[in-house]
Formats: sequence, structure tokens, C-alpha cells
Amino acid sequence: MTTNQIRQTEAAIKLLELQVKAGRARVEQLEPLQKQLSELKKADKQLTPPPPPKAATPTKTAKKPNAYAEKQAELSKQANELRKEQAKLSNLLHKVPPHQDCPELTQRIVDLQVQIEDLWDEKKFIERNGLEPAGEFRALPEKKARPLDDVQHKAVLTVELQRLREKRSKLTRKLENPKAADSKKAEWSTELAKISSQIEQATAERYVL
Repeated sequence: MTTNQIRQTEAAIKLLELQVKAGRARVEQLEPLQKQLSELKKADKQLTPPPPPKAATPTKTAKKPNAYAEKQAELSKQANELRKEQAKLSNLLHKVPPHQDCPELTQRIVDLQVQIEDLWDEKKFIERNGLEPAGEFRALPEKKARPLDDVQHKAVLTVELQRLREKRSKLTRKLENPKAADSKKAEWSTELAKISSQIEQATAERYVL
């Protein structure tokens, strides 16, 4: 149970760190979580029994000399790909205005971190225990994640909606100016109608993602 709590707390810290970098949270909010994580790790260390003495076991015969190296290389490749995706989303998060919520983006970044940690746990497991004769390894629960394209598109729509709304506000203020020429007001009204239509379309598109 403590191990799960540690993983959850680490994920929460990772999410909050991202929010701090993006200007959505304060650094001091990290302190209680870091303190909680330290206490959980200390408790977990006390609860973990010492490993039993290793009994002499016959040397394992490598039936498939390349299976171990191939599996480790595959896991490393998967972890690297997830890190690239995570870095891309982190860069995208910085483009979202600080006052604009984007939970689907931050949650995806945290989900990727959990998947990366699972891959490294699996690598360590294989290092300690090796592969089974048939080349099998510990089965990890499959995680269903939203496609990257959907997450990126939704984040882009969030930024675009913010831009369109700001533009709409500027046009509205211009139209309220009694000194503006009628020709300009007609031009702004046409542009305002176009912007409003784009906002409606982007809002509907973002909702279904």
C-alpha cells in the first residue's frame, strides 16, 4: 500500500512542478507533498523486510543469448519515445496562458511519467531476475492513453480560443467607440461575426475531443 502511495505522491509532485513552471502554482505548495513523500519512503523502508540470504543456485543456461539484450533495448527505446512525447507536451504547456486551465495536457504528461517509470521498473526486474526460458517477463497492466494527436489538438484549440476571444473583445470595444467612422464599424462588424463563428466552431470541436 505504501508503495502505491509513494507512486501517487510522486505523480502529484510531478504535476505540481509542471504547474509551477507554467505559472499555475506556487513553489511553496510543493513543500507539504515533498514532506509527505519523504515520510512515506521512510515508512516503506522500515516495513520492507531484509532480503533472505541467497541460496546457491546453479548458473542459468542462456537458451536465447540475445533475448535479454533485445528486451532491454526494446524497453529503453519505448522509454525514450515516451520522454520525447513528454518533452513535446511540456513545451506545448508553456504556450498556454497561465490563467487558462488545460488539465488534459498536464494529466497526459503525468500519465507519460508513470508509463516511463513502469518501463524502468520492468528493466530493473529483468536485470534482477532474467528472462524465463521462453523469453517471457512480468506482465504489467496495460494503460490506455489518449492519442497524442488528440491531446495536442485540444491544447492548440485552447490557445486558439484564447486568441480569438481576445480579438473579439478588442473588436467589441472598437464598435462601442462613438467617434468611429461608419465604414470602419461595418468592417469591424463583419470581422466580429467571422470571429464569433470561429469561436463557436473551435469550442464545439474542443468539446468532442
